[in-house]
Amino acid sequence: MSEVQNFLIEFFNFYFRLIGAILIVLGLYLVLWGKNNEKKVTEPSLTNPLLKAEEENKETVSVPKDIP
Repeated sequence: MSEVQNFLIEFFNFYFRLIGAILIVLGLYLVLWGKNNEKKVTEPSLTNPLLKAEEENKETVSVPKDIP
């Protein structure tokens, strides 16, 4: 192979590997960012109805205090 072909192969090999590494890191970052946002959105919506139901049960159900 000529020197020009060898140079082009090495050039593209280096830059495609660099672009691939950047895409992998960016993809991992986006997945972690999305999971973090999903966690923030779902946590309050899951716990609030449960807490409200427990509060309603405490208010409506009265247990006599004379039973040990």
